[in-house]
Amino acid sequence: QGGTRHFFEEIVMALKPEILPPNEYIIREGNWGHEMYFIKRGLVQAFSEKTGIIYRNMGAGTFFGEIALVYEQRRTASIITLTYCELFILEKDDLKKVLENYPDFAANVKKTAKERYENEHKE
Repeated sequence: QGGTRHFFEEIVMALKPEILPPNEYIIREGNWGHEMYFIKRGLVQAFSEKTGIIYRNMGAGTFFGEIALVYEQRRTASIITLTYCELFILEKDDLKKVLENYPDFAANVKKTAKERYENEHKE
């Protein structure tokens, strides 16, 4: 119980809020990533600008931007807002600290990153 509380306190202290209008690019495919995002409210779409393939739509309670941070590579997809969005941003250095201190959260982020990366790179 105490570990969970400390985890949330650490995350909340590191998060930076951002509000974006519809049709705003949050991430551009091919750019280097220095943060990941958590959606509080709204809807975003992950897609490839190169192929036009839509990977997924994501809403409240989901996160994105983790692939570039976990694998230390360029962004694998573009993310655009479909509606007004309230987001929370977690910078790379803060994410590293959280991943080191909370292995369960780290496992979840890495599992999601692996699944999304593999889905986006199917032949």
